[in-house]
Amino acid sequence: MNDLDPWLTQASVWTCVRRLARGQPCPSPLSIELHLGTACNLACPECISRPILDTGRFEPRRAISLAQEIVDLGTRSVVLSGGGEPLLHPSVDEVLRTLSEGGVASALVTNGTLLSRHFDAVVKYPQRVWISVDAATARLYSLFRPSRHGAPSVPFDKMIDDIGRLASARRGNVAFSFLLLGRDTERGIVTNATELAQAARIARDLGCKTFEVNVGIGRDMLPISSLRSVSSIVSEQLASLRTLVRQDFHIHVSPWVESVARGESLELLGKRRGERCRAAEVRALVSPRGVYLCAQQLDEEFARYGDPTQNTLREIWQSPVRQDAMDRTMQHSACDSCLSMGLQERLSQGISYVREGAMEPIIHPDEDWFL
Repeated sequence: MNDLDPWLTQASVWTCVRRLARGQPCPSPLSIELHLGTACNLACPECISRPILDTGRFEPRRAISLAQEIVDLGTRSVVLSGGGEPLLHPSVDEVLRTLSEGGVASALVTNGTLLSRHFDAVVKYPQRVWISVDAATARLYSLFRPSRHGAPSVPFDKMIDDIGRLASARRGNVAFSFLLLGRDTERGIVTNATELAQAARIARDLGCKTFEVNVGIGRDMLPISSLRSVSSIVSEQLASLRTLVRQDFHIHVSPWVESVARGESLELLGKRRGERCRAAEVRALVSPRGVYLCAQQLDEEFARYGDPTQNTLREIWQSPVRQDAMDRTMQHSACDSCLSMGLQERLSQGISYVREGAMEPIIHPDEDWFL
């Protein structure tokens, strides 16, 4: 047996691994992705959530009570993201406060345009903040991140200034996120890849601790096909990017971005379905449209197993309907391009370790809360 991944030896993770190895469910999800609503103030053409925008939100009181239910469940982390812009929800500050005071680590994924409205809460409560910018200039930003009303909801320079203020107030604990995008037009490919290194310099100069690069995903859950045409640009930009790393500024580049830079066929990255979805055994997606096995299957009826507007999260998690959804999902082709194989492999390693009767590892306090 290979050495056990240290991530598995965190107390709450190991408790779940042992239960799964014995064929028992986890008593609660380790992590929840929480969508407070589906409203967004941007109209990003490549957004995979566009079909569900403006289709509902949790009532303000229900959003707060959900946060308390998450605390009571014993869930250790929550990511507020997806399906829209979380900072548009009227109860978001109170949700973040409830989670924080209840000992639940929270992370916020935001487009950054509303930071000034929620500045104090975003400084004080989340353990992590990811800001999706995806550009280094107002011109490209307006092309890939247009307002829903035709004009910028917040000027690009104002948003950048707000990120700098936030990074200063949070002592650098802010991640500047860059999603690699490409679009086919009559004049050829339009891409933001040309601004990758420039965006990283901006993030570093603002005082952000982290710069993250990933690829845009289409509705087939595979990288946007037009990106194959910009591999040389991406390769050059990554070379420049790596010169910016320093002790207080970290750069994370996803393997898919590296594949784009090498000019590899992105279709080869699909067909990664596992025998059983271990990731869905330890996490859940909670939205006003339902509770789902994962974000990748948002709004897919086969992966839905509860209605949080009608039932408590404890009732939904412990319902046999969840197991039925697990069984259905593993037979579904939508899982062929699973984005959670890293988590799947970690959990499978731990389960095999327990089943083989290996020596009990030294257990450590939880440190890495997010899955």
